Amino acid sequence: MVRFVFFDLDNTLGEVTDRELFARTFVGGLVEVAVEEVNLKESFVAEVFLGVIDGMRKNPPLVKTIMDEFCLRVSEKFRVSPTVVEKIVNRFYDEKFGLLKQFYRSVKGNREVVKALLDSGLGVGVATDPITKAVAVDLRLRWAGVDGLPYCLVTHGENMHAIKPHPAYFEEILSRCGAKADEAVMVGDDLLYDIYGAKKVGMYTILVKTGVVRRGLDVKPDFEIESIREVPKVLERF
Repeated sequence: MVRFVFFDLDNTLGEVTDRELFARTFVGGLVEVAVEEVNLKESFVAEVFLGVIDGMRKNPPLVKTIMDEFCLRVSEKFRVSPTVVEKIVNRFYDEKFGLLKQFYRSVKGNREVVKALLDSGLGVGVATDPITKAVAVDLRLRWAGVDGLPYCLVTHGENMHAIKPHPAYFEEILSRCGAKADEAVMVGDDLLYDIYGAKKVGMYTILVKTGVVRRGLDVKPDFEIESIREVPKVLERF
């Protein structure tokens, strides 16, 4: 019996209107702030940031939060103290992250669906890739129009210890909400990060075809849907 539903955020609850520009603006803003704080080349800084995130996907910290580990690993590459990297990160979210609002909008019916599930007694969590600070997730929830709801968990880099699609990430969201894998459903748009990762730990899965990233994986979701509005009906079939 399904008791919990976890939603991905980007391109599931919220729509990124231009993924490439969104990513470029995000990385570019972070690199711009970093270059102002440390005497390093832009290309090297970008390579380090992306490499550290990729490394944590494969080898998560587990005993440290993602943000703490990010600052530590980047500081080692930059040969500066972790506090310098923390300053870079904080400046980025204070000064640059808000620019991404122009590439973000609500998915039709998202709030109504979440509220309907909550009203039916289900636990609902937001299981977004935890590579940003909490403030960035809170802003995207607001931009998507699904903020202020009683979620059992909203993941971010300050409360999680692994990144998608590592099984430890999905094990942690289950543990934090007091859920068992066979009573939880992951709803997302990405076959690797959402569907493959969740199925590795035994969760049910629903793929929303609102921006599917296909990575040549031999993995099949339990259901595929065109719109998030179909989620309540699909849950009746589990």
